[in-house]
Amino acid sequence: MGAKTALLAFADGDLRPALRAAVASDPAEAEAAVRQALPGYEATPAGDSTLGVTWPPDDVTHVAALPGATVLCDRRLVLDRPSELPEHLLRLGAGRRIVMHGMHSVVDGLCFHVVDPTGREQAARAAAYEQAMRAMGPPRRFRPGPDGTLAEVTP
Repeated sequence: MGAKTALLAFADGDLRPALRAAVASDPAEAEAAVRQALPGYEATPAGDSTLGVTWPPDDVTHVAALPGATVLCDRRLVLDRPSELPEHLLRLGAGRRIVMHGMHSVVDGLCFHVVDPTGREQAARAAAYEQAMRAMGPPRRFRPGPDGTLAEVTP
């Protein structure tokens, strides 16, 4: 019940344009992405899905290998402490933007972690049961962009 997400993305810059221009993934690229993100696990193709499945069943990865971005939905890749993203995933996304987003509305939990191509990190976690929020990295400023989405204000 409730809304849930478990998403990890690697993008060549802003993820939004890649998502807007999404096309069907190449099965070989999708399988390779899963093998790289989850070394040591068996990867067996399970057929087509959509990016709407952001909380797949246990031990299942949904992946979109898009031009300029790779999006993986898998509970094993989203951490309760987002700043502890495993080193192999940071290496996998080196030079790209890494976005991790996890949400579970039943427990009012939210976590995210963004690493930009230069290695600058921003992470936060909030959970109602803790009545506290943890944040990492300097605060960033955002403003409404021309397309209605948020755009980071850069100095």
